[in-house]
Amino acid sequence: MESRYSSKRRRIINTCSECHRRKQKCNRQKPCNICLARKVPSRCHYIDATDTTRRSPVEIEGSSWASETVLVATQGVANSDQTDQHIGDQIGYSSMSGSNVFMDLKQILKDEPSLSSELSIQSNLSDEKYWSIVANLPPPAVVNELIEVFFSEVNWHYSMLERHYFDKLHQSWLETTRYNDGSLLRAPVKDLPRNQLHFSALILQIVAIALEFLPSGALSLRLLSIRNDTMRHRLSSHYSSKGMDIMDILGRYHATLTSIQQDLLRSMWLKVFGRGSESWHALGNAIRQAQELNLHVQSKVDQSGDVGDTLSRLWYDDYKRRLWIVLFTWDSHMALVLGRPRIINSNDCNIRVPIDCTIPDDPSRVVPTAVEEGGGSPPSTITVSIFRYRISQLIHEMKTTGANKRFPRDYSVVQNLHDRVISFFDALPLVFRPSTQNPDTSWDDRYPNLMRQREQILTAGNSFLIGLHRPHAHSNLESRNAAMQAAFTLLDSQQRFFDKTPQSQYRFFGLAFFTVDACFLLSTLAAMYPPTDQTVKQRIHLSLLQGMNRLEVLENVNAIAGSGLKILRYCYQKMRLAMSLDPIEIVAEVTEQPRIVAPGPSGTKGTSGTLERDEHHLATPTSFDAIPQPVDPQIGEFADVNEFDVSYWVEQMNSISQFPLEDMSNDMGWNIPLG
Repeated sequence: MESRYSSKRRRIINTCSECHRRKQKCNRQKPCNICLARKVPSRCHYIDATDTTRRSPVEIEGSSWASETVLVATQGVANSDQTDQHIGDQIGYSSMSGSNVFMDLKQILKDEPSLSSELSIQSNLSDEKYWSIVANLPPPAVVNELIEVFFSEVNWHYSMLERHYFDKLHQSWLETTRYNDGSLLRAPVKDLPRNQLHFSALILQIVAIALEFLPSGALSLRLLSIRNDTMRHRLSSHYSSKGMDIMDILGRYHATLTSIQQDLLRSMWLKVFGRGSESWHALGNAIRQAQELNLHVQSKVDQSGDVGDTLSRLWYDDYKRRLWIVLFTWDSHMALVLGRPRIINSNDCNIRVPIDCTIPDDPSRVVPTAVEEGGGSPPSTITVSIFRYRISQLIHEMKTTGANKRFPRDYSVVQNLHDRVISFFDALPLVFRPSTQNPDTSWDDRYPNLMRQREQILTAGNSFLIGLHRPHAHSNLESRNAAMQAAFTLLDSQQRFFDKTPQSQYRFFGLAFFTVDACFLLSTLAAMYPPTDQTVKQRIHLSLLQGMNRLEVLENVNAIAGSGLKILRYCYQKMRLAMSLDPIEIVAEVTEQPRIVAPGPSGTKGTSGTLERDEHHLATPTSFDAIPQPVDPQIGEFADVNEFDVSYWVEQMNSISQFPLEDMSNDMGWNIPLG
């Protein structure tokens, strides 16, 4: 059938490709009268009658995207070809006005085109390379479903993209890159806006991430011939790599908001697979591009012109600030929980906090104002991001003041940071108030993610408190109690979050990492400073067992859970021996809790995570290094790239002194409010 189609004589197209797509007749000039009237002269180009680059619908239907062989058929694209690069960018000058001598030179030469043109270095970008990568995208029907999955299942966790601006750019990208039949337009790359070139890479990253969180029964699974999780992961890896190939051939100078978002999504994809170091490097790419665009500096919005244009510019400025605080938050998060050096210096940043409201469908008609408490407006989509951003600012302050170092000169700095976190909780809108403090639940039915967003806020705040007090837990009773209480609160919150999370979202990094981190602290301190109060003992046991049960459920689908579970079983054994408490004493307490049923390898229900099953795995290894590495049967070849393996958690264990100070008794009060 394909050979019959290709042998047919094609009709010669005399109009430009844009008019042909819109079914309009132009004057065949370049640019033509229609493209000039529509103010899109860059899109006006002509396809030669002998051009064979446009694929037929039949060729698309039979293309290799639906075959598993496409996953390994295309190799990496060389990055030697580059677009125009300004000499100032090549040397490394900042583009901020007044920041260096080159910016003054540009100002002097602005009226001398013959001289200013010498400031550019010309190079060529292969159209064929670019479009051959874009051709790897699945058909539009699959892409559209995966976009919806991304925004409904993933984006609300991190608020990386704003739907209004994404949809506008997506529509513009479709008009630029696709014919009505869905085939590629293959316009000259030099004629396309740079943000649309980057948008192809962004779409590939969205497709890659959405595949990992695609609910069972989704149409795309059938259209992509995905029969098991291994095929899903390989295809996801293929799309994500192709997005990076586009960035490699385009380069990251002359950045756009879209290129920043592409690298940010790549960082998230890598974290899902436990590739922490690569994720950090991808985040660095995103941050450096954002700094090139001066997103870290508060800009002055031009308010001349009519009201609609002014409002649109104000909203767009707020949109850029929202992207920056996500980057700032991710950088601070890696500094706190992964021990990475900060890429951003907070002293370089002076942007205002974004407005706590949802970006409207038509920004030209709405004045940017924060949502008023009790005003009948729906919850804001940015509240969680703003809370995380405020916590991230405290992380920078903690590191600047040395509050995260042992034996600080002034312990009151630690207490001050703790109190400010509590004040952030108190200042939350009623609808986002922690679930333990009687929040306003009137919007929960219309916004089902609200329940989990409350737990996200609790996790963010208490994760910071754990990181703040962990260094002082051995030398200061207040810090030890505060760290233990934060661990209890975080683990309870993680349990509620887990109970409301569908299986399709079990791969989220934080779902396992924060559980492992809090359990690790809880078990270590309990083993080193065993409490004597039976209520405290039971609370510790229950929190750890629930945490390990959750990790058992996640073990086969989450890159972090398996390795964390191994080390936690070891810590649990050491803690149980240190407290001289037989597990039978807490059986009644544990069995009153709901049982967690772990899915089997193929998604079927398996055995329940009970205390008996945990005890079966509590054989004490001779050393940390003897703990076996977990093997994920669902990820297969991806298991060996997990950087959050047992060795990672062993390093965390070795960073904590194994013995308390000599002048301290084991039972140092344990003044922890329970209940």
